[in-house]
Amino acid sequence: MRPVTSARRASALVLPVALAAGTVVGCSGDDDPSGTGGSQPATTVPQADTGEVLAAVVDGVITPGYVRLTVSLREWADALGALCTNPGTDPLERARQLWRESVTAYESTVAYEVGPAMDLRLMSDVGFAPRVASIDALLAGVDPVDVATIADRGANVRGLYAAEHALFGEPAAELATPSGARRCQYLASVATLSAEAATAVSDAWATGDARATFLGATGSDPDDALPQLLNSVTHAVQAVDEEGLRDVAAAETYDALPDGRRDGAGSFGLGRQRARLQGAVVVIGSSATGLVAVVAERSSETAERLQQAAEAADDAADQLPDAVAAAFGSDDGAMAVDTAADAVSALKVLLATEVASQLGVTITLSDSDGDS
Repeated sequence: MRPVTSARRASALVLPVALAAGTVVGCSGDDDPSGTGGSQPATTVPQADTGEVLAAVVDGVITPGYVRLTVSLREWADALGALCTNPGTDPLERARQLWRESVTAYESTVAYEVGPAMDLRLMSDVGFAPRVASIDALLAGVDPVDVATIADRGANVRGLYAAEHALFGEPAAELATPSGARRCQYLASVATLSAEAATAVSDAWATGDARATFLGATGSDPDDALPQLLNSVTHAVQAVDEEGLRDVAAAETYDALPDGRRDGAGSFGLGRQRARLQGAVVVIGSSATGLVAVVAERSSETAERLQQAAEAADDAADQLPDAVAAAFGSDDGAMAVDTAADAVSALKVLLATEVASQLGVTITLSDSDGDS
């Protein structure tokens, strides 16, 4: 079982910078601009400069998140290289486990898919929806499957979810034997391309001009920093609700789910949803960090409810099984999905309505069409 505070512990990375702005004494009622609170009891509400909070999110969440993704994808690519050199059951299992870890690392970044992740179209190389028929035709054919050739193929045969089909599908057992050499080379090429794409994004944040460009956009236009970040977080939570948990909770049986809501070959459908949600929770933050701190400048009451909603969704998501099918295999699994679906839906509504209104941000349509 994963610790229930895993996502919130990560948000502590942004705490020191946010706290540097100090605190002020506020009131529990947001309608009193004087801060005296009238007859209401006074509370200490953390206050922080929006620019400093966003800088802390970049330095404590976004940049480390893409570094983790890069490291994870490189380790996965190395494991596949080792599998191709020495096929066997143990190397295959290691490659599969590192695929799960890479999926978790990638999905966690979707909540802050801003700046170079969008400019460099990271999703096309890492998280695009696969086309199984094209993958099968490629594996059955004679065209090269080296890195250069796969780089020129469509996004629907590249990335983590195309690899899922080749790594876990029924014919994937051949990967443990020399007869799986072509399949293994294809997988190694896909992993290498994904790692290269993540490296470009990571480098842009860590040593390039992405940080300065993002933080320098201080306005309220859709391309400015705060609107970008709130939209990205809201879209991530919305996807977990509307493209995942809601349908799973409503279905009477696993077979009643549409294909897009069922597990892929790796049986990690809810693991993906959990990671995406928890990435959003880290950006939302708590107390003096993340979006909570920014909202607290406008409304301490809304900030408190945002923090509580994020914590409830985080705790509920942590109880989800990895596989969608597991939600239909026991009462505990079904209850975990129902609880998480309710909590995520409540968080989505709060972000898209009251939080967006408080921050003066318009929630736009998602740009992640085609995402798996």
